Amino acid sequence: MLFRVLQFEYMESHASRHKFLEDNFISQAQFYNIRNQVNQLVADLSMFSPARSVIQNVEFIKRLSLIDFYQHFFNGIEDPFPALNALTSKFMNLIAMTYSISLSPVKFAKLNLFLQVQLARI
Repeated sequence: MLFRVLQFEYMESHASRHKFLEDNFISQAQFYNIRNQVNQLVADLSMFSPARSVIQNVEFIKRLSLIDFYQHFFNGIEDPFPALNALTSKFMNLIAMTYSISLSPVKFAKLNLFLQVQLARI
C-alpha cells in the first residue's frame, strides 16, 4: 500500500484522489497517514539529508538536488539542456577514451546529465 500511495503522489493528478481512495478501499485519513509514513521514510533514507549536515557547501548541495530533480523528471527520455549537448559529448568522449570504458545507455544518460548540470551551474 505504501508503494501505491507513493506512486499515486508522483503520477496522478490531485483531482483523481477520490477515485484512488475508492479503488484501493482506503479512507482519506488512512491515505494521509500512509502518505506521512512515506514522506518520513523518504526523508530518513534521502541521500541528501546526511549530506546537508556534513557538507556545508550550499552550491554542492544545490547541484546534487538539481541532478536528482532532472533525473527524476527527465529520466533519460528528454534532454533538459539541449544547448550543452556539443560540449558534454566532448567530455563524454574524453572520459570514455581516458578510462577505456563503455557505458550502458542508462549510465551514459546519468553521466551526461551530471556533466550538463555542472556546466550549467558554472
